[in-house]
Amino acid sequence: FGRPYFAKGEEPDFHWTREPEGDLWARPEESRDALTGLYRAAWAHTDAVLAELPLDAEGRVPWWPEHRAVTTLH
Repeated sequence: FGRPYFAKGEEPDFHWTREPEGDLWARPEESRDALTGLYRAAWAHTDAVLAELPLDAEGRVPWWPEHRAVTTLH
């Protein structure tokens, strides 16, 4: 529900975009507060996307193969 639906220029800097599979673990320098803050921000963003957009709204996942990169919320 996140990246493909961020408004242009509003994408946060996700560290896992710089490291393959970097979202599978917490890094030693990440605090519990930082991780729970990211979780809460993702939760709030998802709620906002679902409130704003119809279920057939299209988003594009740039790292998926081109033939299936466009997706919808449902």
